[in-house]
Amino acid sequence: MRVIDWRGMNNDLIHAYRGEITLGDQLIVRENQQAVFFRDGKAYDVLGPGRHTLTTLNIPLLFNAYKVFFQGRTPFTAEVVFVNTSKIEFKFGTKQKVMLRDMVPCGAFGRCYIQISDPKLFVIEIVGNLGKFTKEDVKEFVEAFIIEKFIDNLAEQTSYNVYQQTSETSLFIKTRLRGDFERFGIDMVDLKIEGVTIPDEYKNKLFYLQRGVTPEQLVGKEIAEKFAEAIKETKGGGAAMGAGFMAIPYAMQGVSNLLTPQAAGVATVVCPNCGYQVPRNSKFCPNCGYKLSMPKAKIKCKKCGAEIPAGSKYCPNCGEKV
Repeated sequence: MRVIDWRGMNNDLIHAYRGEITLGDQLIVRENQQAVFFRDGKAYDVLGPGRHTLTTLNIPLLFNAYKVFFQGRTPFTAEVVFVNTSKIEFKFGTKQKVMLRDMVPCGAFGRCYIQISDPKLFVIEIVGNLGKFTKEDVKEFVEAFIIEKFIDNLAEQTSYNVYQQTSETSLFIKTRLRGDFERFGIDMVDLKIEGVTIPDEYKNKLFYLQRGVTPEQLVGKEIAEKFAEAIKETKGGGAAMGAGFMAIPYAMQGVSNLLTPQAAGVATVVCPNCGYQVPRNSKFCPNCGYKLSMPKAKIKCKKCGAEIPAGSKYCPNCGEKV
């Protein structure tokens, strides 16, 4: 009589026992485990937690397939794949930047929790069809699959969604991955993006994109800025300057008004360094980087009692001088 069991680590998904099995052998399945009998690429019976004496009653499918062995109590080689059914944590991250839908490169990292919901399906798909026999093989496959699908779904997002609506983005990707994992008998319990990185040169772009400027309009702005820079560096004016002045109106057509914070309905103040209209709650000017002082509290007009925005010289309600 053999005793077959697995004292597994909490973060291991499976453990495969391969050896001889005979009627009367003892199988010990611990809490948060299930045991799947596997032979010749096929999964048979599944036993839950407990101490089981193997008989024709608790492994009927395996017995019917190989009764020529069991009737004579002849031992034969088979596998018992122990499956961990507890929640297991995986950390993930993008090694390279992912190009988002609005052409902003982004890196992200976080963690997720999975749980094997259908042990028999899991063994059929992972062990049988993919040939992942060791716990290391299975873990590497699951990690790679998580990262691959995470990147695919992250690329469909905009920088605003990823940077400012991280919780909503996490929920969206978790829902998508849940469908991908179901075919392996795995439940995606939770997924959270814990950090997002965007290169500094794109943060100014993100400022505009967050305020409703389309990627096409942003490209037009960048083209105009490049023309302006080229004109500044041109010596003596010449043809380049003429071409630059001709091209700028077309590049900026329909863009300049949309790029201002006022057009997006955002309360603004004037940057004392460059004169740019900056959203009121900004700490730095997005145009020149100048550190801004926090806006002063609103005051009330002595004449009509209306609230007056900080920095105003006249009351916007009655015209009284402040």
